[in-house]
This record gives sequence, structure tokens and C-alpha cells, in this order.
Amino acid sequence: MPAPLDSSLSLWARLRVRVANVLGRATETPLAETAPNESRQANAPDPEAVFSERQAADPYRPWTFRDDWKSGRLVGVSEAHPAPVVVLEVIAQMGTRLAGRVETALKTVPASGLDTALECVARRVTDGGRVEDVVLWSAPVADTAEVSGGRVVVPFSVPIPLDAVGASGLSPYPTTVLSPAETGTAAHRVLWRLVLEAEPGYRAAIEVPVFAAAADLEAAV
Repeated sequence: MPAPLDSSLSLWARLRVRVANVLGRATETPLAETAPNESRQANAPDPEAVFSERQAADPYRPWTFRDDWKSGRLVGVSEAHPAPVVVLEVIAQMGTRLAGRVETALKTVPASGLDTALECVARRVTDGGRVEDVVLWSAPVADTAEVSGGRVVVPFSVPIPLDAVGASGLSPYPTTVLSPAETGTAAHRVLWRLVLEAEPGYRAAIEVPVFAAAADLEAAV
């Protein structure tokens, strides 16, 4: 267990307990092989209830708990631009890879290129509501940006280390698996994100789920 970032981030043990409850088994599972995403009805069930039901029914397949994870289509946030979308090709687990494509709203590839990186982040929300992110590990994504269908698309395939240590001296952790409501209110969690940057002034980020490896599950139960 790596040393805590500081006294305020000494809750790694709690994160590990939460992660241990929802670790995945597959080594690399195409999203097409998962159950299809349910259509949303006008009287759709409460997402929190759906999350709890799915978690109880199949705790070792956390990618089925949430509709956005299950569909493999995730919407990000962008400064002064429409939000990009990530379309995942496989279920990412520690020791495998994250693969898919980012669909941006850009019409042309910036002359300076589009810098893309995958980051593992420890996020803490202070009592005053300030968000503090500490990057535990990061890796650049090859510059593969291209124009497709009238917009810039970035295909990617990034190896995810099982136990590699980043510049911070801490190993990356799997995503802290939370329900949609918990994600917005959690004081401490681990998240993974793709970050895109270009000149002048383009920056976007998309959270992507990275689940734990089967070996971690066997060690935890």
C-alpha cells in the first residue's frame, strides 16, 4: 500500500475496501459482448435503484452497474467548446488496455497537434467545496487525430499498468465504483480521465472507467 498523499488523503484504505467489493473478472471484454443498454422510458426507474440492483445481482461485473459504462459511450467536459464523446471498444481493466476513440467538435486538427493523455487521479473535495486533484499516474496517447465525418476523431489504445509507479511514487488504482449520485457527492475517490489539449485554448476531459484485475479480486476475497 503506497503512503498517503497527505493527512487529508489518508482514506486509501476505505477506497480499497470499496474497490474490493466491485472488482471485475475479465481480462479484456469487448463491449459488444455485454448485455445491451436498456432503452430509457418516460417512467424509467431511478438510476440509484438500478445501480444497487445490478451491483447486488452481479458484483463482479461493475461495468454493468451504470448505463454510461454499459454502453461504452461517455460524455466529457470542455472549456468553451461542445463536449467531446468517448466511445470505448473494450472494458478496461488494470493490466490490459483502454481502447476506443474520442469524437470532438473540432472541424480541423489544430496546427500544433492535439495532445492527449490518460491520467489516474485522486480527487478530494474540501469542506468548502473546492476540488483538489492529484495525478497519480499518466501516459501520453499517440497523436492519431484525424478528420472523420466532418469532425476531429482521436483513436487510442493505451496500455494500463498493473503495478507501474508514476512520478508521484504511487501506483495507480482502479476507478472507485460509485453510483451516479455518489459520484457527484463523494469527498474522496479515484478516477481515470482522458485529457485533450491544443493551442490556442482548447482543453477537454472525459472520465473513463478502469476496473481492477482478476488477480486483485482473488486476493481481496
